[in-house]
Parts: sequence; C-alpha cells; structure tokens
Amino acid sequence: MSFSYYTLEQNGETGDVIYVRGSRRYLLRVEDWGEGVLRILIQENKGEHRPPFLEGRGREIPPRIEGEQILFASGDCKLLFHRRGGWRWYLRGRLLLQEADEFYMSFGGPRPVVPPLQLSREHSDVSFQLEADEPVYGGGETFGYLDKRGMRLDLRIADPCCLTTTDYSYKNIPLFWSPRGWGIFACTNYPVIADIGATSFTSFHMKVLEPCLDLFLLPGGPGEIVDHYWRLTGKPPLPPEWGLGIWWSRCMYQNAAEVTEVIDGLEKNGIKGSVISLDPMWLKHKKEWKWDACDYVWNEAAFGPMEEFTAFLADRGFKLCLWENPYVWLEGESFENLKPFLMKGSGGEPIRAEPPLCGRGFVNEMEFQGIWDLFSPESWEKRKQLLSGLVRRGAATFKADYGEGVPGADIHNLYAFLYLKNTWEAVRDVNGEGEAMIWGRPGWSGCQRFPGCWAGDSQSTFPAMASTLAGCLSLAASGVPWWSHDIGGFHHYREMPPTPELYLRWAEWGVLSPLARFHGTTPREPWHFGNRAVEAVRDLSRIRCELIPFLQDSFRSLTPRGLPVARPLVMDHPGDRNTWRLSTEYILGENLLVAPVLEEGAKGRDVYLPDGKWQRQGDPESKMLSGGDWVECESEPGDPILFEKK
Repeated sequence: MSFSYYTLEQNGETGDVIYVRGSRRYLLRVEDWGEGVLRILIQENKGEHRPPFLEGRGREIPPRIEGEQILFASGDCKLLFHRRGGWRWYLRGRLLLQEADEFYMSFGGPRPVVPPLQLSREHSDVSFQLEADEPVYGGGETFGYLDKRGMRLDLRIADPCCLTTTDYSYKNIPLFWSPRGWGIFACTNYPVIADIGATSFTSFHMKVLEPCLDLFLLPGGPGEIVDHYWRLTGKPPLPPEWGLGIWWSRCMYQNAAEVTEVIDGLEKNGIKGSVISLDPMWLKHKKEWKWDACDYVWNEAAFGPMEEFTAFLADRGFKLCLWENPYVWLEGESFENLKPFLMKGSGGEPIRAEPPLCGRGFVNEMEFQGIWDLFSPESWEKRKQLLSGLVRRGAATFKADYGEGVPGADIHNLYAFLYLKNTWEAVRDVNGEGEAMIWGRPGWSGCQRFPGCWAGDSQSTFPAMASTLAGCLSLAASGVPWWSHDIGGFHHYREMPPTPELYLRWAEWGVLSPLARFHGTTPREPWHFGNRAVEAVRDLSRIRCELIPFLQDSFRSLTPRGLPVARPLVMDHPGDRNTWRLSTEYILGENLLVAPVLEEGAKGRDVYLPDGKWQRQGDPESKMLSGGDWVECESEPGDPILFEKK
C-alpha cells in the first residue's frame, strides 16, 4: 500500500495497538463476543464504553504482528489490519468486508472520497466496499424503501409531524446487513450518518458523531445477524394475549359516553376488539395546554372515577390503554408539583423540548414543554410510581408518544430507549412480565425489549400507506418484531377522513400485522365508512382473533432463529434477487404471505411468490402455485390477498 491515511503502532511495553493519525493517538482493541461476532473498539483510553442498551461481555483478542499486518483471530473469524492503513474481515477464509479504497488526486496528493477509518475529537468514521449490485437493509423504521442502497440516512430520531414519506423517522437503529452474509452494528448513543452508496456508489460510509468507534461485526444470514443483535441488546418478549387483539382508538375520544357508544357499536355489529386506547383527553388539565404534555392526573369530569371506568371496560371485554408523553407543561399546578423531576440547564431552569421536524427550520421552538429527567434515579422512580399507580387503578398499558425532542447529541437517541424502558417497567412491576406491553412511538437500539410500537402519524393517502409498510418492514429487518401502524392513516392535511376504499385497503393488512390498531384524527370505526366496511371489518376482526394463537406459536418458533413474526421476503429468501427490493409484501409467521393492495382504484395486484408451493387463502377453488414467479391476483377492497405455503 503506497498511501497511508493512518498508521497502526504497537506499544512495546503493553502490546496495545495504537491508531495514529497526525498528532492524535487512540487505543484499538478487538473483542470476541461469541458465534463469530467481533467488536472493534477505538478510543482514547482503556475505559469502558458501554451504552445502557448493551448486554453481555466479550473477550479481548490479543493482537498478533505479522510483518506489516496486525492480526486479530478467534475461531473462524479473522480481522486483519495493515500498519499503514486498510482492514479486512474474514470468516472461514471468505472475505466479508474490506476498507473503502477510493481516493481522488488533489494538488496536495491523494484524498479519500470516504474515510476508510478515522477518529477525531468530534466523530469517528468507518467505510467499506459494497459489491456492484449489493442491497443493504436496516437502519430502523426508515420509510419509503426497504433496500437502503443509494440512500444517506441521518439516524437521529425525529417527529416527522404526520409524515411517513421522508427520511425523518421515529425509530432509528444503527444496524445494517446484506444478503452477502455481513452485518454491522454501531454501538453508540450518538447520532449516526449512514451513507450507503450515496456519495460513493461503491462504498458504505458510517459517521458516528462520537469521538469513539464502537462497531460490532455480525456474520451470517439475515436471521443469524438479527439474533446476534438481540444477544447484544436484548431478546424481544411475547406480548400478552389481549395485546394481540384489535385496539380501538381515536384522536381523541372525548368522554366515557363516546367510548360507550363505540363499544355498543362494535358489539351491535359483531366486531371484535380487546383494547380501548384513550388519547390525551383522559388528562384533567389537557385543555389548559397549548402543546401536548402529561401530568398523570385522571379526568374524572369526562370519564368518571377511574376504577369505575376500567371496571366497565373489563365487563365489556376491553383493557384500557392511556396515552402519555415525557413532557411537562411549564405553567400551573402540574409544573409546580413536577418541577423537581425535570431536566434542567446550567442555570437551573427546565430544558425545553425540541420541536417536531427539528433541524431543518420547519418549527423554531416548542414553548412551555419541559422534559422528564430519566437520568436521575429519583425522577426515574417518581415517574414509575405515577404510572404504576394508574396501573393499580385499572390501566393495562400506556401509549408512549413523543420522546424524540430531547436536546443533546449524547442523549437525544438514548432518551427514547430510557423512556420506553421506564414505562414498560412500570407496567411489569404491577402486572408481571407476562402481562407487560406498551405502545411506543420513538425508538433506538434495544427498543425491541419493550413491545410493542406503531409507525407514528402517517398521512391518510395511498402513497403514505405504501411508504408506511416499507418502514414497518425495515423496522422488522432491524430486529423489532412487534410493529403496527394506524389503520386508515392518522391524518390528512386537508382534515378529510380516509376514503372507504383506503380505509378497507389499509384494514386488509392492518389486521394481518403483528399488532393491530384502528386510529386517526377522525373516527375509524367501520360504520363511518358504509355497510360494506362494517361487513368487511367484521370478517377481518374474526380473522384477527383466529390469528392470535398462530402469532404466539410463530413467535416461539421463529425467535430462536432471529426472524421477526412479520418480515420482508428477503429475510427468508436472501438468495432470491426478486425479493431484494420488494417492500410491498411480507411473510407472516412460518408460512403465510401477505400482499396488500397499495394503489388507489386497483382491482388487485401482481404478487411475487418465492420458492415453494403456495395456495391463495379464502378461495377453496384456488390452484396450487409454484414459487419463483409472479402471479396476478384480483381483490376487492376488504378482501386481503393472503397465500399459504404448503
């Protein structure tokens, strides 16, 4: 190698490997975490680098010097560094990844297009080569496209403000993998910029906005890589049975009478349900706040005594979910009571939450919203006490909304993990782990430990529905199995309800998702969309009830293999190129294929069937079809396209 972007030295006294670039020197270590997983850790000293979501321990691999090469070997894995720059990762003699080797010629000599390996006081970088037609998956709930090749993702969670059609995302996870057999996971609290063949068409450049590089190399197929990630950040649990039923919600049920009317309508029409979710109107002081906040005080004037209301729901067969967020209104009685538990700046005043769409100038500030301090043990326990008190009074779970607005690069993403953890533990401490689940919006590494979640506030349009599905499948490919979305879409910018066609098309795959909820800013009960909608949702709700044991059994059988309950086809068929960019259908359980109709006015769609023998469900006269080809399927709104593998 004639050009050196950095050099590696060995300390003669300690044997440590030192990364040197200019005047800066960092310690380079490699650890074996079992099953072929290697950790590269480059930082200024030997101090422990351990984000709160990281589980387990690795074993440090001693370096071996071989001329100009420094070798870290363990079992079948080998990580090879060249003293004057360059690195390669091998598994059983096969090259999985190698450094990006792209330099342009300037008057000052060669300069990298993307830095192959770089440390500074502000960030760390690593880049490696991509094969010519190689797809890449992961990044969390990134909407629009399943294959991230050609994209530049800013993994800093945000509230997209009713959009699931941009690169903003509520749930980012810096985990990526390829069907070629490699995966990478950036173990950091900080934002990560992933440039996946965007700046350089042939390289993946990852910039971590932390002066430390902590990177896990994960070998294997898609399921093996996700399983490795779960070993590092926590296995997802199975939600309680009632959580797998249909949730009914609206933004917002105003009072107990409105909820009663909804339940009466469901029973009258023979439509199933298991949870009633109340948005902020359950809070006594909601109408006093300009922006959403939470003080955990029950609105008895609108819903009656809480114990009586939850007993009424239980008698009708429903659990209660209460909306919450981690912000506190900075005025009035609630603020005075909760001020000691808020995050504060250097002057002792409460820190304000960032606005939605922060960073691009859409909204300048969110006035009067403080942030619950989840880094303080006292504040952590106080919040859990408030939530647990509501569980003891009859609430089954919470809809953990917001949480994407905490300033500070070191804590912005991490706060989402802590927020979900605090809420989940509050439910678990009262009801037990088998009855614990939440309905979360934000997420970062490790969020799969606290099921479930939904895809946030999507527009009520056909394009937004398709983009939402792609985001859900991307989230599944990033190791989160219990995902959902608002059936019908959350909101239309013209404040119109979804059309009956869109409502039914969304419901077709909504009830065939891991979790199912009807929700939006206008009513989502089917009688608001005509008689055909009532009939179709009645049938779909029965299908959902019959599906619950299937979902439970599938989770138990798939989780040991690292496969989410509902996932993109590429996870089961990574060698089939037809699945690589397919984000409009998914595998459910062991043997079902769901193909939503995502185009307005369509009377069906073409469906790709992967390898195997497949039969259309719901049509006893349908023929057995061989996989590896596309098939044309007809479908009226409300008629899901569902195939079973025989």
